[in-house]
This record gives sequence, structure tokens and C-alpha cells, in this order.
Amino acid sequence: MRLATIAIAMTLAGCGTYDGGGSVYEYSMRYHEMERLGEMWVAPDFCGSACTLGLRNTKVCYRPDTVFAFHCVSSGGKCDKRASEAFKSAMPEGIQRWAEATGAFDSTEIVSISGHDLAAIDGRICG
Repeated sequence: MRLATIAIAMTLAGCGTYDGGGSVYEYSMRYHEMERLGEMWVAPDFCGSACTLGLRNTKVCYRPDTVFAFHCVSSGGKCDKRASEAFKSAMPEGIQRWAEATGAFDSTEIVSISGHDLAAIDGRICG
């Protein structure tokens, strides 16, 4: 519901691309194939939930105004701690440290970070 509210707000504001996530398995397969082919992943203006898994790839960039929204991996509204830990461990070390500090994978509550702030940790701004 929170991601849907963000999507509506972005649409009304005339913002660009939105990806609220979906199946972790499907996103994992998609990003794995992109990595295998050496393709660059340019993050959408809003990247939430499973979409953020793209940050694990080597060839990634995002804009300073991109918003990334994280939460635990869940099923039926309950956090799956093991799956959340696996998701987090797939991320680059800097993002893992940020996630630990903010509790980004500890609950179903959204924890977001801008591309600008993420660049201070990760440094992959589109140039």
C-alpha cells in the first residue's frame, strides 16, 4: 500500500519511471541475466522492494534524485529473516553497512535512501 501511494504521488507530480518491485526470484533472475550479458542497469526514478536487488550488479548507475525503498523480504505480511539476510548479503558492502545501521531489512516498514545519499556510500551515479 505504501509503495502504491508513492506511485500515485509520482504520477501526479509528473515524475519519471517507477518500479515498486515484485517477486524476488523474478528480479534475481532478470538481474543475473543482465550481469551475465554485461548489460548496464540504470535504476528507475523510484526503485522499491525487489527492484533494489539490481544494486548487487557490477554495471549499475542511478541519478542523484533516484529513491530506493527497502524493507524485509516478507510473505503474508511477516518478515522472513533468512531471506532478508540473503537479500542483504547480495548487496555491496557499503549498502550492507547502511542497511544494518538503518534496519532497512528488519521490518515491513519502508526505509528509503536517495541516489545522492547512496552515492556517498556506493558511488555509482550515472555520468
